Amino acid sequence: SSMIQGDVITMSIAPTSEGVVIYHASSNKVPLHFSKTGKFIAQIGKSGRSKEEYIYIEEVYAHNNFIDVVCYDKINTYNLNDGSFAKNIPTGIPEHELYRYPDGTYTYLSTDFKTKEDKIIILDSKGDTITTRLIKKFEIDKPSAKNLERAEKAEKEGTVGLFLVRTNSPNLHTGMNSPFLLVNEKDTLYTLDKAAQMHPKYLVNYGEFKPGFYWNSFLFESDKFITGRALFNFRQYPNIDKKYRFIYFVYDKQSGTTRGMKYDEDLKSAGFVNDLDANAIAFYPKALANGKMYQLVDAIQFLDIAEKSSSQKMKEVAATLTEESNPVLVVVTLK
Repeated sequence: SSMIQGDVITMSIAPTSEGVVIYHASSNKVPLHFSKTGKFIAQIGKSGRSKEEYIYIEEVYAHNNFIDVVCYDKINTYNLNDGSFAKNIPTGIPEHELYRYPDGTYTYLSTDFKTKEDKIIILDSKGDTITTRLIKKFEIDKPSAKNLERAEKAEKEGTVGLFLVRTNSPNLHTGMNSPFLLVNEKDTLYTLDKAAQMHPKYLVNYGEFKPGFYWNSFLFESDKFITGRALFNFRQYPNIDKKYRFIYFVYDKQSGTTRGMKYDEDLKSAGFVNDLDANAIAFYPKALANGKMYQLVDAIQFLDIAEKSSSQKMKEVAATLTEESNPVLVVVTLK
């Protein structure tokens, strides 16, 4: 669609029954709803400070004919067909990651820098707290002399002060039927139930790569596999090829084995090998839902890869695009 311009890397996808919502997490950019054919349907709400608006989007969750826009201290629900406001739920939960159950129950992983606590908070569909559980207490990292100097300068200039940092923070990820929680050394993937109870589900064997190996940003689950991204810390692994410093991996549930993905020079990223359309684009999802994986590709990049590729399907799609057809949505149906 020519309605969306910008860096595809920062865009996210929320699949809907009609198509997809394209949005930017951690921003105030307005989410846009498009049909499966790329036709614009609606702008979702608008940015602002009123009850019906949002200042800063943490995440969005599509459900039936509605979409929840989660902000720092509230959840706003909008109609998908026209983007109009439906309801507001104040939460007031600081520094969080979250997961939405199909029935509207929300699981929050809240990091409170005042109490130095990581907590799981479960809210029902009305926003009332069902339960709260302490996961761990933490210490804030001591800032370096250079960072203190920068913070003092920033405060004098009236810009940004000192950011609080802590290491080894837990992470909440979206599973098929429940949230995943990674804590401590992050070698065990737990599921969380609605009573905030943790259940060990998968054990990750890092082998020789355990020191300095971190899960990063996101994780997706299907009935057959789990895929995610991890980071090799430069201090522990200074000689690793920079192309594989961020590694995309797949865990096969049936065999219990994990593999890294091959780097694609054209896409400048790792991804799944396309076994249906030879020499086509490598694939790594921005979203996984209802048996489908969704990827966004920059239009110029797609046109460039199509020109080099022997994939007839890619060439047919490329013939309908221009450099302003940004982004290009690629959808893969899982076997």
